[in-house]
Amino acid sequence: MVDESGFLKKGTHSVGVKRQYSGTAGKVENCQMGTFLSYATRRGNVFLDRRLYLPEDWSADEPRRAQAIVPEQVRSQTKPEQAAEMLAHAWEQGISMRWAVGDEVYGESTPLRDTIRKHGRGYVLAGLAVTTFFRVQLSARFFRADTRRSTRSLFPECCREKSPSR
Repeated sequence: MVDESGFLKKGTHSVGVKRQYSGTAGKVENCQMGTFLSYATRRGNVFLDRRLYLPEDWSADEPRRAQAIVPEQVRSQTKPEQAAEMLAHAWEQGISMRWAVGDEVYGESTPLRDTIRKHGRGYVLAGLAVTTFFRVQLSARFFRADTRRSTRSLFPECCREKSPSR
């Protein structure tokens, strides 16, 4: 599960702080943003990883970076780029997550979806109604993968989750 959260701030010296939209506040506020990775099962959940979001204007401001002691190798990344790195790292460490979930911040990122598929995992990521994630051809008709129809036959065999044997 990937998601971001905001940390409201009063000043301007904390790394990455700026006026930006924060779901925590429900509006544009002076804040830092973090991207988080959690793992959830029926038995519970655990926090796996996190990244502080560094806006581009912060990344490009050398005097500000030096004053805040931001390491040279730290660069500005989008939240989906941060999520892709955290997911890939978790899978490399042997975490068995079969699915990734997230809101439209992550669902709108083709590179993130590609990273998840490259690792042989599935995803449930929100997207805008105008986003086509992929198309499936059945006979001579096309169906959008995000259709509200619940008929399993819309999905090819490769996309169906296997039922456990009883």
